[in-house]
Formats: sequence, C-alpha cells, structure tokens
Amino acid sequence: MRNNTLFLYVLFLIISEMSSAQVGIGTSNPDASSVLDVNSTDKGFLMPRMTTVQRDAISSPSTGLLIYNTTTSIVNFYDLGWKDFITGLVLPINGGTGIANSNSSTLTLPGAFATTITTTGLTDVALPRSGTLYGTETGSTTSVQIQNSLTDETGTAKLVFSDSATFTGIPLAPTAAIGTNTTQLATTAFVLANSDNFNSVSATEEIETNSNTAVVIPRMSLTPVAGTYLVMFNGQYSIPSSYTSRSVNTAQGKLDLKTAYDQLIVVPTTNAIHAPSFGSGEILVAGVYAIGAAASVAGTLTLDAEGNPNAVFIFKIGGALTTGSATNIVLANGASACNVFWVAEGAVSMAASTVMKGTVIANNGAVFMGANGTFEGRLFSTTGAISFGPGTAYMPLSCSYLNLGTLATFVIFTSNGAVSNTANSYLTGDIGTNLGDISGFEYSSVNGSLIKPGITSIATTSKALATLSIYQNGVVVPNSSRTCASNLNTGSISLQAIATVSSGQNIDIRWEIDSDAIILKNRILTIMSIR
Repeated sequence: MRNNTLFLYVLFLIISEMSSAQVGIGTSNPDASSVLDVNSTDKGFLMPRMTTVQRDAISSPSTGLLIYNTTTSIVNFYDLGWKDFITGLVLPINGGTGIANSNSSTLTLPGAFATTITTTGLTDVALPRSGTLYGTETGSTTSVQIQNSLTDETGTAKLVFSDSATFTGIPLAPTAAIGTNTTQLATTAFVLANSDNFNSVSATEEIETNSNTAVVIPRMSLTPVAGTYLVMFNGQYSIPSSYTSRSVNTAQGKLDLKTAYDQLIVVPTTNAIHAPSFGSGEILVAGVYAIGAAASVAGTLTLDAEGNPNAVFIFKIGGALTTGSATNIVLANGASACNVFWVAEGAVSMAASTVMKGTVIANNGAVFMGANGTFEGRLFSTTGAISFGPGTAYMPLSCSYLNLGTLATFVIFTSNGAVSNTANSYLTGDIGTNLGDISGFEYSSVNGSLIKPGITSIATTSKALATLSIYQNGVVVPNSSRTCASNLNTGSISLQAIATVSSGQNIDIRWEIDSDAIILKNRILTIMSIR
C-alpha cells in the first residue's frame, strides 16, 4: 500500500513539472524559450536510428518527424514525404540569413549529389561585376528567369546575362579591338565596324563624252573616311561605229616602201664592229648596228630600251638575214616593236617557231617565215615573194618614228612578188602586193583587207578605243584600267582595285576615248572597307 502511494506521488510530480511546458535534462534551469533543454558537455543527443525500409514503415508520420537513416547515413525529415536534411533544404539565397559568399570566394558543392537552386520571379540573384559566370547545361536557365532574377551588383536591374547576349558600352572582358582581325570575342560594335562600312553611288541616265583625256564620269565619285577599300565599278557602254571608205593605190605603196628604205639606210651607224651573229642570250641597247655581209640571229636576243620608250634599234645587214629555230626577240624596259627595224640586202628567212619583233625590209629579196612563228611588226619586200605561216602576225600600234604613208595599215606588202600563206594563220592588218598574186588565206583569220595590184576602194569601220580607270586622289590606281572598242551593241565593263586612302581623298572613275564618242548608262560605283 505504501509502495503504491509513493509511485502515485512521483507520477504527480512529473505531471506537475510537465504542466509547466519545460523539461531540463542536465540542467535545473531550462531555457525559457525551450520545451526540452538538454545540456551536456560529454554526451550527445541520439535520435531514432533505422534503415530506409524501417523509416518507410512508420504509419502516418507527422510533419517534422526526424530520424537518422542508417542506409544513406543522412538525417531525414518528413514534409509531404521523406527528405534528406541537406538536399531538401530551401535556402534563403536572396539575402537575410542565407549562405554568405564574397565575390572573391568559391562556394563548393559536392559532386556526388545533384544540387538545384530554384528561383522565382520575386527572387533577386546579385552577380559580381567582374569575374566569370559559367554554365554547364544548355537550357538550364530560361530567359524569363534571367530577366526576372539576374541583376548587376549595383542593383540597377541592368541585365548582365541572356540567351543571346548583347554587348553595349565598354566591354570588361577581353574582346577584339575595332579594325583588327581576331579570334577573340567580338562585340556588336566590332561586327558593325568591320562589316557595315561601305558606300555606293549609281546612275541610270545616258551620258556621253568625246574627250581624249581622262575626265571624271559624272556622279561616279566618293570621298570615304581614311582606310583601305575594295573599289568596284560596273557599267554599260556603247561606241557607235563609223563606216567610211578609203582608196589604196599599191603603186603608191611601192613608192612609200622605197622612201622608208632610203631613210633607214642613211641613219648614221653607231656600231660597226658587231659580229654577224646575234642572240644566244645577248642584250643590246639602242643604236644602229651595221653588218657588212649576211647575218643571223639565234636563241634569245634582248633589246633593252633602258627606260626610254622612244629608243630606236636599226640593224643594217649587208646580205641575207636568217634566224634559227625558236629564235626569240625580247623587248625590255620600254622597247617597242614600232622602233625596231631590220633592213637586209637580200632574202630574209625565219625558221619555225621564231618570235620576231620590228619592221623587216628585204631589199631585192624574198621573205619567208616558217610554221608556228609569231611576228609583231611588218614584213616588207622591195622585190621578192613573201611566204608566211601557219602563224600569227600583227602590227604594232601608234608608230611614229618612220612615216610609212600608204603602208601604215599593212602587215605584209611586197612591191614585186606574190604573197602566200600556209594553213590556218591569224593576221591583223592589210595584206597586199603591187605586182603578183595573193593566195592561201581562205581558211585564215585576217583582220584587214587583201589588196591586189592597182587601186582598191575599201569600205572600213573606224574603230574607236575608250579607256575607263579607277582614280585615287587624281592618280590612276595601277592595273585598274580597262579598254573597250567600238560595238553597235551595248557591252559591259567592270573595274576593281584595292585603294588605301587618306582623309579627304577622292575615289572616282574617269574615261577617255581616242576618237568619236562613248556612251555610258546604268553605272554603279561601290567601295567597301576591308581589314
């Protein structure tokens, strides 16, 4: 009876103590804010320990229930399902008592566990103004989240990261300098400065000029800022051909040839000691070379004008003149075929594949040029037949040293003899004889007339040549000129060049024509900055 009474008394004391809402273990003065205050310096609090299977067998767990999971070695708590104490926490990352992390430190998360930071439209994430922001998965952050939550450190709500970044102002990260080639990050300013710097002018109205000096084409001029530019011009042109007729008297041609021969023979000799053989790599300067007997040329013979476009080379041969197979006459440093003369007192024979330059006069002798030869100049004979081909022969233009009179338009002429051609040849200039026949040109290309003995009236087309060029600050840009010829139909012409201009310099297109007039329309000039 007494034992029952003692038990009831102790139970009453415990109930009375619990009714005060405070229990102290290891302390007689529990904290006023606690229900249970456990105080110890040599022991710990040991919560219930169980496996995942045992945890999941708890019936109707209450929110906030704590256990230690011996399967995962992690504290679990219940909140609409069992959660790990670390990965299940929602941290107040927008300030307050959340994770403190300075701009220069690193927050390291364990790689063995997935970590997700979820933001909302009301959450602010402050990013440092310097340093690097890294992402590892495409699409892991949406543009809506970024626009709503990412602001710069100053709190100005200025967007610093987006799905398609737009760079403005002065970039803080290493970027490409404007005006350079680079593999660095390119800002919007860099791209625009290097791809959007061009200018263009165009016109469609029909204009015309008959100027024989270069003048600016109306409206085809630009004044860009200093830099290097690709200059491009394109236009449509036409040069109306003029049809005329001329009368050719071969008897007058015979007289004009005799006059030319006489003029060359009396030119004073400057070199009378040269051997009768020329070439084999030899280089000769301008002068009058006299050989008392027959002469020959073999290999390569270079005629060097030494920069003088009016330099004259005269070879007076006292007998026949021959060239070896594949002989090559080279004109250097301004030398012109117009100013080279070969005067032989006898026959002239040029072997196969000879490349000959100048006017050849065989006095009282025949002229022969073998197969596959190339001739820039004129082939004349005072008495003798001329045989050519197959090969190519054309007249030099604008010759002025020797007045040939009627023969100025001839590439082949003999005063007394036949003119014949073998197989397919290409010849530019008139071909004629004062006494003899002309044959063998039926299947050849002749840009000229075949003129038989007597007086011949020839209908001709007066061909005009126009030249268009790119000019920089009044000076033609090298290699930018193009020439177009008479054409009843409209043709097109294109010019292109690279020009490096200084501030205030002009880029323009200029044109000129040697005769008649040129018409131009549908033209455009474009310049584009290049790096």
